[in-house]
Amino acid sequence: SVGYSDLSWREEAYDLALLRAEPDTIHEDTAHVVLAWRGLDSEAPQQLIYDPAGEESFPEGMRIVEYQSRDGLLRDPGTEAAGRAGDHRPGLDDR
Repeated sequence: SVGYSDLSWREEAYDLALLRAEPDTIHEDTAHVVLAWRGLDSEAPQQLIYDPAGEESFPEGMRIVEYQSRDGLLRDPGTEAAGRAGDHRPGLDDR
């Protein structure tokens, strides 16, 4: 099933972004597609979709993941270090 996470509004703007989880058969886990909308207060908001699976310039073997520690080291979200609130940000993972 598809899941959504990391809903984020841009400060002082009507722009919204979130991650859509999708099955990743290479990593036997989950990868993410970035969905964003700009100018939601306008009559013609702009929708943006970044799917690395269809992007030739995206590094081979990498994926967008939901959690990465602030020190840049990738951690399993189930570990104590990775589980603390505010200790993560979306990032890239080659696991």
